Amino acid sequence: MLLCPDQEHGGLCGFCGSEEREGIECPWCEQHLVVPDGFALGLPPAGVPGTDTDADTDTDGGGHAPLPAARNDPAVTHACTWCFETFDSPQLLRCPVHADVAVCKGCFTESRLAQAECPYADCGVLLDDEGAMARRATPAGHLVLGRTTPPSDGRVQRGHQCYAAATATACNWAAGTALTTDDAMHLFLMSDKATTTVATGYRAAYEAARRKIGGDPDGARVRKVMERAGGLGALNAAVNALGEPEFPVEVPWLYRPALTDGDLKKAMEAQCTVMVAGSMHWTVVYGCEVDPDGHVTVVYEFDPQTGRHSPAAWDAADARQGCYIVGTDSL
Repeated sequence: MLLCPDQEHGGLCGFCGSEEREGIECPWCEQHLVVPDGFALGLPPAGVPGTDTDADTDTDGGGHAPLPAARNDPAVTHACTWCFETFDSPQLLRCPVHADVAVCKGCFTESRLAQAECPYADCGVLLDDEGAMARRATPAGHLVLGRTTPPSDGRVQRGHQCYAAATATACNWAAGTALTTDDAMHLFLMSDKATTTVATGYRAAYEAARRKIGGDPDGARVRKVMERAGGLGALNAAVNALGEPEFPVEVPWLYRPALTDGDLKKAMEAQCTVMVAGSMHWTVVYGCEVDPDGHVTVVYEFDPQTGRHSPAAWDAADARQGCYIVGTDSL
């Protein structure tokens, strides 16, 4: 923290003040804010023994100050840029580039993030005092159900295909299918659920391409021909239209208008996947953590929009817009 000299007024966190450390005034008494005794914030004064500030290495090439060698000195106290409390170095995660970024291990655990990343977003993840990458560990006493890492890469979306990408991913992981996002989109567009002009246009273009090929070609081949035979517009319209999950006949599934902790735990124990409907978006849950009281606190989920999978805080309210449990027809 940068504090008012008399320490009677609030200060400014080191991250917010990192771009302009000199001449920042207290908004109450207009005194210049200072680094209190016993704190280490950013680079220590030039010439301090045991640091690299007595050398001509003032930036990392991107305009940021390099981390001083004294950052790992257990005798030096640092302020967490998230909670503003002070800790010694072994209790902190530090950016390998930016000296003013430090997150205590307690804040990182509470954040439920898969890994701690520097807010500057140009240097990657934070490191512990031994230089190891900071990754989240399951809290003591918590039980993991399902998986913490997916069995394979998930399917990503184009346009508004999140429903299709989530369907394909959920089926592949729970039932061993090999659906693509376009395969799952096709299932919906050929179903009775699809009644829009976009669906009608897709079906007509698909059938024309199928007849052009002849025989019984697979869907991927037909869609390739659609792109070259006047069906590209219909295909693009379908990719950019909303839809609903539609499952292959061989894949069992259950629909829940709201998902309880009990349903989620049973689904994960059975190695199923759960498609969760958020605000205009679908994600796929493949694992969860349960606290000692039996409540689900964290889910491991895949986002078809970004292609990323990571833990996320869980609130049953997140599942009140509808969920599909994929891989079983009974719990």
